[in-house]
Amino acid sequence: MPKIDESDLDVGNEPPFVARKVVIKKGQNPKLDYSFSDELGRGRFGTVVKCTEKKTGLKLAAKFVSTRMREERENVEREVDIMKSLQHRRLLQLYDVYDDGSSEMCIITELISGGELFERVIDDDFELTEKVCSIFMRQIIEGVQYMHEKYIMHLDMKPENILCVTRTGNRIKLIDFGLARRFDPSQKLQVMFGTPDFAAPEVLSYERVTPAADMWSVGVICYVLLSGLSPFMGNSDLETMTNVTRAIYDFDDESFDPISDEAKDFIAKLLIKEPTKRLKPSECLQHKWLAKMPAKKGKVQQLDKTKLKKYVVRRRWQKAVTAIMALTRMGANLSLTGGAAGTTAGSAAQAKRNSALNASPRSSLSHQPTKTNTSTTSTRSSTTTTANRSNVAPRVVVASGQVSQSTTKSSSSTSRFITSSSSAASPAIKSPTSPQGTPANRSRLTTTSTTTNTTSTTKPTSASGGSSSTINPTSTNRTFATSTNHRLQTSSMSTTRRKY
Repeated sequence: MPKIDESDLDVGNEPPFVARKVVIKKGQNPKLDYSFSDELGRGRFGTVVKCTEKKTGLKLAAKFVSTRMREERENVEREVDIMKSLQHRRLLQLYDVYDDGSSEMCIITELISGGELFERVIDDDFELTEKVCSIFMRQIIEGVQYMHEKYIMHLDMKPENILCVTRTGNRIKLIDFGLARRFDPSQKLQVMFGTPDFAAPEVLSYERVTPAADMWSVGVICYVLLSGLSPFMGNSDLETMTNVTRAIYDFDDESFDPISDEAKDFIAKLLIKEPTKRLKPSECLQHKWLAKMPAKKGKVQQLDKTKLKKYVVRRRWQKAVTAIMALTRMGANLSLTGGAAGTTAGSAAQAKRNSALNASPRSSLSHQPTKTNTSTTSTRSSTTTTANRSNVAPRVVVASGQVSQSTTKSSSSTSRFITSSSSAASPAIKSPTSPQGTPANRSRLTTTSTTTNTTSTTKPTSASGGSSSTINPTSTNRTFATSTNHRLQTSSMSTTRRKY
């Protein structure tokens, strides 16, 4: 794989962007206009396959999503409505939408073939430099800026949602608008979903959410890209969320030794606990670190990708676990077979499905995820923990105002989380008082309650008069739950450092 051209030529000479007006085609069969082939992915929210438009021969991607339940239909319709508004070269583009009116919708989007950004940069042949990182970050912010100008927040910015357009160029696109929300600056919006590592403190504390929440996530992404370290990751989602709400981090690790002061300043102006003090997208694009400066002459220092590779490999494993859990909840029968027999069986199954996509009735494309309101907490292993710690991790279940901890097998850290509210009061994660001293001595939270219950969820209600709007995150079927007026109890503090 060739190295990225630091002169930004690929970004500066992009093909012209053509906006497309999309109208939902109700009652029409997508197989009349498209032929479907290889499966690209499958999860709790749908199945994605490659497709080709018969009229033009254009290669695209098709996602089939079940809409049998009212919540499912509302979620898909909201995502489609948002994507119809987001016509920008840095964002995944909607191409067509089909709705059978009862059980399934088919969403056709452009096909992004370059893979996830982090997966690409850890390739042994990829030369990662600080300048290359700034090229990627500038494009990310351009996409976020456009969303905010349209009064839309992404609310799930993370590495997995940044894709490279090709395997050779330096252009990227933001994807996955399933959690995106429109916002009205005059109204109060509260949500609590996302990915713990990248969610802003105000999201975890169930406070007013503004576009600044996306900028916090951009800061975390930049920190990880440059160093391979996560500034707030703990051994469990609970620890991670506690670290985020305290908003204490540093650049002391040796990975930051070759990083410029401008890059550190850029991150520092995004990872600020007070949302109003964070840089806005327009201010980020004016920052010295993102300025379009000519590439330096001579040899450019490459960044050490050792820690970044470990970070990506761990998240890859965690994502696979999440996918297996999702398929299990949908009732899939999973069997692990090895050798040629397993390969042959898999190939035969794929061929059968491809044939069904193009020839069988629509029912062959449908699947119905099982709705669940139980909470599943993800955990993380660390190179600094013991062998026992890498295999078991605390699982926290919050119910009826109590926090309980049990020991379970480690599952996944790429899970998204949700919250529910059972009264007018807003739940909040209360972090302990930060210890005095240097950042290197900061502590992490350990929980001690012992009561375990299943999580009960109810739809939060809006304040009277329409001055406050509260999203019902239960409808997204994400995997973390908390209840009103709960308190995180602590008994001991450890000095576990960030994980990679």
